[in-house]
Amino acid sequence: MTSAAIRLARAYTGRDKILCCGYHGWHDWYVSVTDRNNGIPQAIQDLTHTFNYNDIKSLQEALDHETACVIMEPVTFDPPKDQFLQQVAESCIENGSLLIFDEMWTGFRLALGGLRNILGSYRT
Repeated sequence: MTSAAIRLARAYTGRDKILCCGYHGWHDWYVSVTDRNNGIPQAIQDLTHTFNYNDIKSLQEALDHETACVIMEPVTFDPPKDQFLQQVAESCIENGSLLIFDEMWTGFRLALGGLRNILGSYRT
């Protein structure tokens, strides 16, 4: 599903760059930023970048006009601090990038509707 979400984000925005935070499986776009990236073409590796959880500055420094989307686990080993998720959402909206929450681990564990059910919508 994450690869489908990435592909849709690229199609919708017309952009190629992906920013990710957390674990997202074995897809080329994700594995390219790990130490298991042998066999992933450099052109694919150049399209994906990471940022640090609970560090809005690291996201904002990586976010640019080429960024199709930000994909992240909304909760990792630490809970979000200082309105981090809201700041991520606002940064994406301002940049015209999509925000994808990969709730493989948080989905039904936190609430039936996932973390979004707890936090509510970021757009009003």
